[in-house]
Amino acid sequence: MTDWNRDDTFLARWLSDELNAEELKAFEQSSDFSHYQRIRETLSNAKSLEFDTEAELRRLKENRRSAQPRVRKLSSLARWSIAASIFLVSSLGLLYLWQKEMGKPVVAYTEAVNKTKVELPGGSVVKLNSSSSLAYSKEEWSSERSLDLSGEAYFEVEKGNTFTVHTEAGTVAVLGTRFNVKLRKGVLDVLCYHGKVQVVSETVVQELTEGMGIRIAEGRSRSLIVESKEPSWVSGIISLQDVPLSEALDELERQFDCTVIGNHADFNGIYNGDFPTDDFEAAVALVLGAFEKELEYTVDNEKREITLKPLR
Repeated sequence: MTDWNRDDTFLARWLSDELNAEELKAFEQSSDFSHYQRIRETLSNAKSLEFDTEAELRRLKENRRSAQPRVRKLSSLARWSIAASIFLVSSLGLLYLWQKEMGKPVVAYTEAVNKTKVELPGGSVVKLNSSSSLAYSKEEWSSERSLDLSGEAYFEVEKGNTFTVHTEAGTVAVLGTRFNVKLRKGVLDVLCYHGKVQVVSETVVQELTEGMGIRIAEGRSRSLIVESKEPSWVSGIISLQDVPLSEALDELERQFDCTVIGNHADFNGIYNGDFPTDDFEAAVALVLGAFEKELEYTVDNEKREITLKPLR
């Protein structure tokens, strides 16, 4: 299966509808797909940004005719790479303009493995986990402490007017508190470490106090227990409570920028445990060792690949 993060042609082939069924299915199940899909829709709807390619090409040819440059045919890889680059630059620009039009330009983004800390106006702090993004309006912050989150973040909020975190699955509103919000594949986890938060989705309205948490998935909710003073990932430990093995594998890929070979959906089971973010081999052993009766695995440290095989 193609690892789209490492394939320079992937985004261009996706835009041209040239992915095979397996590649498309894997991409659609990735945590990043919704971002690129929205960007693609924005591009297709951006009437005011239409570009006359043929006219521009003629203009460039006229300007360069006197220079008589050497002509070199581009390989398929080069064409795809250029197309992907144009898409990424255009997408980032459109995403910024779209967010700015909505009043919330993108201010922070983390890729796989990376984490970052964002200091907000007024002293509040946000710590972003891997593969996450944050957006808010600096101009409107003094009157409305509101931001958009995709992925996972830990918030340390100073007292003031209402502080609201918006996600695709629901909102979290607080005054002054410490809490963690995580949205992956439509599953929303909110954990309250201090103070009080209110979680609102289409089907749930729940107030959480210190030590309480909630998971909302497919319109249903369940309680989670918070036993620490801050989320473990801030200190380099990923702690997962009763999640499908596929989610644990996704987290391994995010934290180590590795590739799991084998369809995640083929492996059933629930994972409940911790693993470190600074030791690849130990993390893999802790996650997959819990399923030694259901599957076997091999690890290629150089390629950062984990190959799974069911024991059936």
